Formats: sequence, C-alpha cells, structure tokens
Amino acid sequence: MFKINAMDVIGPQPNIFITYLNTGTLLDIALGTPAKCKNNYVFNGGLSNILGIGGRSQTYKSTIADSIVARVASIYPDVQVLIFDSENSKPGLKRYNDFALFNMDLTDRIRLFDTTTDDLNSIYEKIKAIVEYKKKHEKELLIETPFLDKDGKNIKIMLPTICLIDSFTVAKVNSEIENIEKSQLDSSDLNTLWMKSGKNKTIFMRQIVQYARSASIYFILTAHIGENKDLNASPYMPIRKQMQFMSQKDRLKDVGSQFEFLTNSFFYTNSPTILTSGSGNNKECYYPSIFNNAVELNKVELTITRNKVNISGILVPMIISQFEGIVDPLVYVEYLKDHCDKVNDVFTQKGANMSTFIYPDVSFTRNTIREKSKKDYKLTKALEICAQFK
Repeated sequence: MFKINAMDVIGPQPNIFITYLNTGTLLDIALGTPAKCKNNYVFNGGLSNILGIGGRSQTYKSTIADSIVARVASIYPDVQVLIFDSENSKPGLKRYNDFALFNMDLTDRIRLFDTTTDDLNSIYEKIKAIVEYKKKHEKELLIETPFLDKDGKNIKIMLPTICLIDSFTVAKVNSEIENIEKSQLDSSDLNTLWMKSGKNKTIFMRQIVQYARSASIYFILTAHIGENKDLNASPYMPIRKQMQFMSQKDRLKDVGSQFEFLTNSFFYTNSPTILTSGSGNNKECYYPSIFNNAVELNKVELTITRNKVNISGILVPMIISQFEGIVDPLVYVEYLKDHCDKVNDVFTQKGANMSTFIYPDVSFTRNTIREKSKKDYKLTKALEICAQFK
C-alpha cells in the first residue's frame, strides 16, 4: 500500500517565525509567548513587526511610542531608527536620550524627519531605500537569535531597523497637501480628500507588511481616536464597535481601511490619572524625584486590542513620566499593589513600607522607591520578576 502525501507537491514547510524585540516592560509578557531555545524557553514578546498605538489627545501615546523606541534601541545597541514626526511636535533627539536605558546616547542611531522636510510618500521612499540596502547586504547584516527553527537551528534575522510614524493619522502625501492649498476651505473639491488619504494609507500598510518581514523593519504607527459614528445605522440600534475590545464610542481616525487588520499588535491608551498626594496648593508627586513636579507622573491603562500571539482584551498599566518616559519600578509597584494581597504574597506592604519576597532585606516607601531603584538594580529586577509572576 502506497503512502501518498499530497503536500509533497508544494515542498517542505518553510521557516516562518516573527522575532519580537524586547521593550523591558510588561508589554513583553502581554504581547508575547514562550519560544523554544537550545536548553529552555525564552519569552518572545514586545515590539512586533507592526505595532499600532491608538488614543485620544493627551493620553500619552506619543510619549509611550518614543519611550518604546528609546528602550528597544538601548537594549539592542546596533538597532537604528527612522522617525517621521507628521505633527511637527518633537523638539529634537534629546528626548530619546532622556527616555533611554543605561544612560545611553542614541543620537547617532536616530534620523528624525518632519513635514518641513518630508511627506508620507518621501518617507516611504526612504523605507524602500533601507529595504534595498539591507537585502543587498543581507549576509553582513544577518544576526543569530536564540530561537530555533523547525530543524533545531538558531533562527537568523537581519539587523533590525525601527520606523516610527507619529502620527499615522496626520501623515499626508504632498498631493493631498497641494489640493488643500489650491482650494478654499469650504470647496467641494476637498470632499473626497479623506477617501484619497485612506486609499494612500491602505496601500502604504499593505506594502510595509512585506518590508517588515523581509528586511526586519519594525514599524510603530500611532493613531488618533475620535467619535464612532455610523451614519447608516438605525437610531434604535447600538453603534457597531470597530474592534472587539475597543470602546463603542471610539473609532480610529484617517488610518486607512486595513490598519486594524495589518497591525500584528495594537493597543490603545485610556484616560490618564495624575499620581499626586496632598490637596490644594500642597499637592506633590506621589513618587517624588529630583524633578519636583506635582503633575510629572501619570498612570495610563493600555488596552490590548489586537494580539496575534497572546490574549486580547487585557489591561496593562504604565506609569509615564513627562521627563523620563516609562518608569519601570513604578510600573511594577503599581501593578503589584493592584494584584497582590499585601500579606504572604510575592509583594507585601506594611504601613508605608513595601518589599518583595525574593529581595526581602531591602524595603522601600513611595518616597524612596525611585532613588533606591536607581542605585540598586537588584531591587528593580526583583520587582520585575514579581510583577511577571502575577
């Protein structure tokens, strides 16, 4: 009796694997999954090939995106970054050094462009030039990851490049800008402007999907969220959600028709809460630091809305400093305070004093955690491990 395998006619299974880039935050767990390595498993999570970040105005989506860029570039010292600031809001590269880990200077590895020099089309041409260069020099740019392919060999990828477009909503091609400049603001010639803009961005999205995988380019696209209005819906029917775990009232603005389909992972930022103590004129930062600013810190809940390798719908807290970006120790402390029993747990709190189960000899308070964690790396690591357990 013959053993017939119809799959033989199409060849063997190719090696298909997305290598994520660690961010050093809880997003590595939320947006990842364990992957097989030589002698164990390593969590493969964090920045996917195409990450979407949505949010309403002043919910710190740009600060979070900039912080992720700086952190990934700090963890992987050969990674280079292309940034398109379509809102002309970034003052320069110093911000990325402020957000970097290990006091690293990232300025030589970042190229920042805005609408005074480029439009979305010219940024697209820059991306294509990077892709062509990387493919031409693929052998020199190949690096080995700890992850194994189907044959048990270490998977190799090209040296990653990060591309941040902040924001994708506002980004335009020159032809759209010229149409606006040639017309009156109330001209009927502009009626189809958003339709054309959506078409351009949909084409852009479909192309970068190929570039992301073939040339190890990691895209971060931020998007504005506005009111969700369905003009064709019955007034007696609820408005349809754009994505399952998005609020019914929210809708992504001007990002093309396939943004929510072609992002590997997507989260949106919810209303931030200022972390202060005291009242009236005596308010101060809840976790004091050298910045001495009462409104420096905000707690922002990230809702994981699209996640191809882990669960969607979960909330990930982030503590955002307007001076330092994501503040790891405070993220872990706030998360543990929300998820632990305070007694006989991996994290305990007795009065003002807090400590961890795996580093019990070092205690801290909300007034000392930032200073102590900067001087004692073990404390930050202990908090990180405990947060991962929970």
